Amino acid sequence: MSGGEPGRAVHDAVPSPDEALAGWFPAEDPASERWWDGHRWSSHVRPTPHPTRVRWAGLRWGGTGGPVLQVVTGTLLLLGGRVSLLVALEGGALRLPAAAVTLVALTGGAMLLVNASFCWRLESRRRPAGVAGPPPEAQLAHVRWLGVLWGVGRGWSQRSFVVGSVVTLAALFAVVVTLLTWPDSAWGDAAVGGTVALVLALLGAMCLADGWFRLVLERRRRAAGIPMPRRDDA
Repeated sequence: MSGGEPGRAVHDAVPSPDEALAGWFPAEDPASERWWDGHRWSSHVRPTPHPTRVRWAGLRWGGTGGPVLQVVTGTLLLLGGRVSLLVALEGGALRLPAAAVTLVALTGGAMLLVNASFCWRLESRRRPAGVAGPPPEAQLAHVRWLGVLWGVGRGWSQRSFVVGSVVTLAALFAVVVTLLTWPDSAWGDAAVGGTVALVLALLGAMCLADGWFRLVLERRRRAAGIPMPRRDDA
């Protein structure tokens, strides 16, 4: 087999120019690595030797998700929490539900931002300098687009498509409600409705894009003759 023996991890040594593309790299299962011989994926798989999570403050942080997506999602949740906070401060019948939404959104957004920092640290450990790996069109673990890693971690394309469709429909509903109540509502209420619609639309678009790239990865695995993991484990 070209590119060295599968039992030898190229990550543990500086590769020569002839085998710069060969080694163990993340593939379809975030908890394992598959051997890339420099030309194609092989059938050799091993558990990843690099940690994917760390314990801090009694919680397990990190994971296999893309840190940039977590930053964007966390920021959108913080913006949504700010909008629901304004609704709660105005009082009325929606005060308690808006306060609950604010608490969930702000807590979730802050945790995503903290988790993204741990993901960046763990990702830098798993990607040593000098090991190029498979070309982008052959990678099985993720797709890089606009500087973001898409399709990272467990999950199926159908899930992302369903979630993205539901969130996008919610964004359209928010737009319709905002437009219908525009003449009789205050400027602040219209701004709140528009912000909610924008946040939902961005989240829906991200889920749909993630579903599309997961579908691309699934097709790459089938073309490479790699069996898909069970849905129960995805």
